[in-house]
Amino acid sequence: IAQDADGAPTVITGGGYDQHEAHCTFKSVTANGTANGTSYDIAAECSVEGDVQTQDFTLSVSDDTLNWAGDGGTRDLIRCK
Repeated sequence: IAQDADGAPTVITGGGYDQHEAHCTFKSVTANGTANGTSYDIAAECSVEGDVQTQDFTLSVSDDTLNWAGDGGTRDLIRCK
């Protein structure tokens, strides 16, 4: 699926992420060790439908699931194989 299509997958790299109509660059990434592993607090600058926005969220990994928690709530992402 092309990145500009509805239902496009979220593509995350070390420097940011892209998803349908949102393209974000990580401005800071802070690792936090916890009893359950490591989580990452991320501050990002995003272009969403041409509008610049900031986003703060936390990523954590459990097996093949990436948990994304932020102002918009939480969501679990499964790694594509």
